Amino acid sequence: MSKKRRTELAASRGLNAEALRNSLLEPNVPVLCKVAPPTETKYEFAKQCWLEYLSFLGRSESGSILRPGAIQPTTQTLKSFMMWTCLLNWRNFRRMFARCTGKGIDKDTAEDVRSYILGPLRQKLGIKHETRLQGYADEVDLEVLITYLWCQDHYEYKHDRYRVQLAFLVLLFFYTGARCGSFTGKFEYQDLNFAYRNMEVAIALSNNVPTVCLKVNQDNMKGKKGTPQFVDVILKERKVMAQCPVVAFLALAFADDAFQDISTPEELFSLRIPEGEDRLPVPWKQEMQDIPILKQETKGGNIKPLSRGAFESQLAELSIRAGYEISVKPHYIRRGVANRVDKHATAAERNHLFGHHNSSVYQKDYISSISNIDVQGAILDNATQDDHIQSFRRISRHKNPVSRLSLETKVTLLDRSDLKELKRQICDNSDNKAMTRTLKMRYESLKRTIFRDALEKEKDEWFRVWNSHEISHQLNGNGKGNDGHGILSRASLDAVKICMLRQLCSNRRLVADTCILGGINLWKDQSVLYPLIRLCSEDSQVQYYPGETPVEGRCPKCHMDMKSVSIPHRPHHIHRCFQNSLRSPGWLPQYCYNHAQWFTNGADWENHCRIHLLNMDIFCGIVTFRGITGIAGRCPFCMSNFPENLPARRFQEFTTSQGFTSHLRKHVDQIRDYQGTIGCPHISCNQDCSSVVKLLHHFYDVHGIDEAEVLLNCSTGSTNEPSPVARSTSSRPKLHLNNNLIADAPTSKTGPLTLPLDDHQSRATLSDPTSPLVNLNSSSLGEEKKRKTSDLDQTAVIPRKRRKYQQDLIGKPKILPTGELLGGKEYICTTFTLPSYGPDIFMIALKLRQGLGYSHSSCLFSNPWDPRPTLVGRTAVRYLKDKSLLHQAYRPQKLSVVKAFDMFRKFGHRVVLNGVPVTDDYYTAYSSPAIAPNLADSSLSIPGTACFDLLEWNPWCPSIEEAALPDTSARKTKPQKPSSSEEMENRNRVIRLHTGCVKNSKVVITID
Repeated sequence: MSKKRRTELAASRGLNAEALRNSLLEPNVPVLCKVAPPTETKYEFAKQCWLEYLSFLGRSESGSILRPGAIQPTTQTLKSFMMWTCLLNWRNFRRMFARCTGKGIDKDTAEDVRSYILGPLRQKLGIKHETRLQGYADEVDLEVLITYLWCQDHYEYKHDRYRVQLAFLVLLFFYTGARCGSFTGKFEYQDLNFAYRNMEVAIALSNNVPTVCLKVNQDNMKGKKGTPQFVDVILKERKVMAQCPVVAFLALAFADDAFQDISTPEELFSLRIPEGEDRLPVPWKQEMQDIPILKQETKGGNIKPLSRGAFESQLAELSIRAGYEISVKPHYIRRGVANRVDKHATAAERNHLFGHHNSSVYQKDYISSISNIDVQGAILDNATQDDHIQSFRRISRHKNPVSRLSLETKVTLLDRSDLKELKRQICDNSDNKAMTRTLKMRYESLKRTIFRDALEKEKDEWFRVWNSHEISHQLNGNGKGNDGHGILSRASLDAVKICMLRQLCSNRRLVADTCILGGINLWKDQSVLYPLIRLCSEDSQVQYYPGETPVEGRCPKCHMDMKSVSIPHRPHHIHRCFQNSLRSPGWLPQYCYNHAQWFTNGADWENHCRIHLLNMDIFCGIVTFRGITGIAGRCPFCMSNFPENLPARRFQEFTTSQGFTSHLRKHVDQIRDYQGTIGCPHISCNQDCSSVVKLLHHFYDVHGIDEAEVLLNCSTGSTNEPSPVARSTSSRPKLHLNNNLIADAPTSKTGPLTLPLDDHQSRATLSDPTSPLVNLNSSSLGEEKKRKTSDLDQTAVIPRKRRKYQQDLIGKPKILPTGELLGGKEYICTTFTLPSYGPDIFMIALKLRQGLGYSHSSCLFSNPWDPRPTLVGRTAVRYLKDKSLLHQAYRPQKLSVVKAFDMFRKFGHRVVLNGVPVTDDYYTAYSSPAIAPNLADSSLSIPGTACFDLLEWNPWCPSIEEAALPDTSARKTKPQKPSSSEEMENRNRVIRLHTGCVKNSKVVITID
């Protein structure tokens, strides 16, 4: 530039001789270099601590001590300041002092203070000097994490896109060695995110073969944000899916529809490099340039860039589930990459890739303490190897660590004084709802913290003794091994849940199979991308059963719009529609949750249950996935191997925890007072338990039955074990539940356990001398049977209980299974169908009870064997209002409806318009007094009586009085006082059956 040009340029900027002379008179103010916001926060904290210290000493010059050109404090002052603060970083204080004063603390003073902190001050304050663990992760850890994430991880993410993002990020960190902040955001950098502008997709030649490559732009590197000095890394596709970052990234891009003019993988892989060009970039849409690639959902449902804390948490939890002793952090990956790259790059190239100013950073903080040089191989045979050295560098990892606390440990932890005090406060403040809610939240938070800390201690202990147990297991063959010390092992739990996920999530199954098989070629087969794209784009709020997904947003059976059904009820609606469509007369279709298969006839279901029983898994708990049942619960007691027990009865499935708990409580209540040794009733388990409490612990710990935690307090009545004297079993028989199904509570706490006749056990077992039931307590069985039948007539027998409602051959042709009357008959009230409840016809319970003349709707369900009403929600109420079946002024959001078929079977001609008795009744054979005497049992010696099984002819009889007095007018007659002892005995039999004193028996009823 010429002199004239320089003069003109200075004049255009307002610079002349007068302005330059004035600038020389201004005081010199040091210009501080720009630092990152987190560093600025640290400096402000150090400054605040220094000013507080001076104010504490009463120094008046505290405001000017940090001015430019200030005098350096004395060494003793700095030592006193560091002792006063304790928590301040000495390096941060030195840098803050240098920025504020323009000159730093001299080297000798700084070294003196540093030695004082590490020596006398640390000893005086009792501060431990611990070195931070320098973790190391290499390519073996990469394969372990990715394979476990796709093939073995059963963790339920809020959205399946998180799983794809996590796989892509792990690969990205392993192939770039970047810091965590390069691809994930922080609070201080909310305007910076890893967007599509930071990635470039291009087709390039690799070994003269077209290859999809990714150019990763790290413009968010530490110290280089907003500068053009960032580092770009080139990645390419690999044949092994667990090593290929291109597959995961393309799935994210296609799910976001980010490519310009390209919408499918086939269109992308049909492109070719033009002749004479090196590569062919694929552009993004203009509006997608600033859209973040990695996303997360906030509590309010908004989408924001993935934060650093969220990624670190996901990676740490994944590594712990994969069996690592300590959680893997992103910096462990960076350190492992630096050690591997050091052998293939110069120091300058390594420093440029990792953003280091010099090699001292790598030598101090990155290089592993374990030397990578095979000195032995170099000296002896000149053939060095480092694979055995790498195994010592990696983080310790073992399979199947302890996955959860035992029930006994939980019970012990709940007895802590702080938890008991909170429970007492909750009871004392039960009238104050706000205080009760706060105390409950505090209680649950404290309980979770206690359980988490206890589980961490058990895991540490498990890793500590793993080697000893494994060696004992291999040498002796009978050691405890490494599968959880009697607790449900991670291997068993993972196997069950992964089996469930393979049934429910077809996309996960396809990706896992591809990871296991390997050998992908995107240029020939793009099908591997579609499962990943669906995982990123599909709604993860609802999970459907296999083969029961909506078709164009509608139910595949009833064609109802799924938007009109609440999200949690959508899979259950379609599942119920499939069951109704497969229903046949006399058979309700059964669904096997383990195999996701419907069975439309009893023979196939019996055979299928028999196959399950031959290969019964040890796990019996309920496993749910996004609101649906993935694995149904199975009762260990019902698996008992009786000769005439049906396989379907032994393999009955439970889909709700409430129903499973109620069922188990019946079994546990029958043996809760027994003090002897109890064998586990599971057909594949031979564990002996010293008490009922230990049996419940065994159910929870080994069989995965979480409901045992509820039964421990509700069914046993106390968590305290009996005393050693009461628990002694030397004089008591051992109770084998493997071959016995207990039906009633024992009659003695100290004597042999009495085993009465069960509902599903044949009476032939009693007469079989080889029966294990008789061999245990044959005398007690006889006494129990006599006790139960002492009040009955000698001719009466105890029939097998029938839980299913009986059909009448004459009344069955009068009505369809859906509830529609045949022969032109109509109901006394309006009937309707509900879109989300299949083809069944319903009635409004309010209108039906008005038509029958009852004062309240509860009169329709006065007995426990009556059918239950259905409580429908606001969607059904709105539907009935639209159809003018319900008044518009009806305000409640729920409505009680009943099935027309159930009401006809119970009330008969009373619910039929102009109904005629017998002609319009379902149970025709028992509706007329003229027919009843014909059913009298000639074997009975009591004159004027008839014996008929109430459970055979009318399963929904409202009361015993209605059954004993078929004539309607006679029901209103006041019963006459019995005139003889025989009549009194007959009446007492009816009363005992009505009050529940005698169950499952045929009743002798007097016929007038």
